[in-house]
Amino acid sequence: MKTPGFFLADMRKAKIERLLSAPPSGFWISKGYRRTLSVISVVVSYYYLITLLLPISIQEMLQNPLRADDGVLYLDKLDATENFIYQLGNVFASLGGFSPVILLTCLLLLRSSMRRITSLPDEYLDELEIVNRDWAFKTGYLVIRRVGLVLTVIGFTTLFILYVTRPRTWEWPSPKHPLQGVEDAIASYFGVLTEGGTLAFYFQVIALLTYVAYAFPIILLAWRESKFNEPIPQIENQVFKEAPVFVKAYLKRVLIVVGGFIASICIGWFVPYATLNGLAIMAIILTAWFGIYVYIWSSIKTVEIIRATKKKTSLSTLALTFFVITQLLGISLATIFALITIVIPGQWNRGVGVDPLAVILLLGVLMIPAQSLSVSFASKLSKENQLKISEPIA
Repeated sequence: MKTPGFFLADMRKAKIERLLSAPPSGFWISKGYRRTLSVISVVVSYYYLITLLLPISIQEMLQNPLRADDGVLYLDKLDATENFIYQLGNVFASLGGFSPVILLTCLLLLRSSMRRITSLPDEYLDELEIVNRDWAFKTGYLVIRRVGLVLTVIGFTTLFILYVTRPRTWEWPSPKHPLQGVEDAIASYFGVLTEGGTLAFYFQVIALLTYVAYAFPIILLAWRESKFNEPIPQIENQVFKEAPVFVKAYLKRVLIVVGGFIASICIGWFVPYATLNGLAIMAIILTAWFGIYVYIWSSIKTVEIIRATKKKTSLSTLALTFFVITQLLGISLATIFALITIVIPGQWNRGVGVDPLAVILLLGVLMIPAQSLSVSFASKLSKENQLKISEPIA
């Protein structure tokens, strides 16, 4: 009987074989792709940190001056500049709300791009890749440790100063604390930050720190690798040979998405108060987030297969047709979502009689079979190309 150690060793061996047979290639390892994800991760993580530490939201900072004397914001009385500021505030608010989703998506995509270097043992990598990986993880954890040390020193020093400067006498009433104003300001600041819930605030801070600990070394490695632009040994017609692995992975992930939506509906239907307490909504959001990741990942893979096809055939036409249909559905979904959340929140369906959330749900459901057909035809196309390549030349 195999012990858990043997099972883990077998899983690691299988993972290494998968990476060696189908390493990331093409667009997944391009300089622009890695640097774009790295920049988005850094910018959004800083913005998310700022939104957590500001006592007032950026949206309120921008929109409060637009309110009338009675405190009401009259949209119909705003001029062009004021309306732009109002919409900008909505954009910042939406970005803050979706920051965790953006960060997790970027982390997954970066891990997929860098998984060959981060997962393979040293004997499968060249010297530069080993040096870059060691440097990235060493530097990443060193920066995180030093930031943590600085924050700890600042916090301890502040508490120490407030403690030793507090007057301690037998007089009653006690003399006024010379730094009482500072202590009250600090207490008031943290009180405002936790108004939305103490547990929710500290959980978000801990989650962001955990994300940085995992993502920062990968971001450094992605940027370093794109800087050196070291070519990875390519297998001839690798895109077509990777197609079976891609299709299997796609089917598994689509089943997870479909199962997630079914589970979300069952939770909302059978679990008491699941809709009111947000459990069903959270399940739908998590499923939708994973669905977005699957959509982006499979779209890139499908494009690589279509672009690698040199001769136009009926299969390539069908794969391209359903790919375009999938993208049109995705663009429509994203446009409607942007309208109801950023541009004109709460006003999109006025006088139209159409529920925008129902339209979004319908488009999302239609995207699954459309992309599945696109992937299916792309898989058949890769098999056709492999057969043509393997045919002997007369």
